[in-house]
Amino acid sequence: MIEARGSCWIERGDEKAFDMMRHCSCAAGRLSEAAVANFYKRYGVRVRNRYGSNETGTVSIDLDDDYQEGRVGRPYGGIEIEIFDDAGEPLTIGERGKVGIRSAAACKGYVDEPELSAKVFREDGFVFPGDLGYLDDSGRLFVLGRTDVINIGGYKVDPLEVENIIRELDGVRDVIVFGGEKAGSPVVKAVIEADPDMVSRSMIVAVARARLMPYQAPALIEIHESLERDGNGKILRKTYGG
Repeated sequence: MIEARGSCWIERGDEKAFDMMRHCSCAAGRLSEAAVANFYKRYGVRVRNRYGSNETGTVSIDLDDDYQEGRVGRPYGGIEIEIFDDAGEPLTIGERGKVGIRSAAACKGYVDEPELSAKVFREDGFVFPGDLGYLDDSGRLFVLGRTDVINIGGYKVDPLEVENIIRELDGVRDVIVFGGEKAGSPVVKAVIEADPDMVSRSMIVAVARARLMPYQAPALIEIHESLERDGNGKILRKTYGG
């Protein structure tokens, strides 16, 4: 069997199933240039970054062939993407800020969570899924990270940066990173979906020490063979304390 990175397993000889496929998209997280190149070399199909959220549905897809990490393309018809500063004012092309999405397909709020709804959903229809990014002069969106940074003793940790490094390990299928608490102090927590025969806590600690600053390294690590997900395939973060 061949592992096609993540939880997708393909029997040898079944690569021909890709012969009739025009596009293959990835919406699970940041996709590295190396992964895209390896997939194309093996199957002859380009992987396209697709972007969206539970609150908005699918928003955009990158159909350009000059692949760039973090670029998730232009919005589908009828969907608006704008970038806003911390005060909620729109920014110009190339300026970095909070990603706002307006779409007829977006939901209007969270059930029985008025405070959270007020932070995510604006009265003018824009929804803020919690991503940082910018638009280039061709209207393509680049996603840079999350707005929900973790504060560790005054140092800011971007969960996406930590997730990307852990996700590169063989055997890791998915990972979520968020703030936790250990001995009364704030720490980084990583909840990992992985093959337990291939991935251990010591491996996660080793890669974190080698590639991250000490304050970025997860102090709380959970490894599960599978993580609970909703109907859209998104990990139920609250189940694990996120």
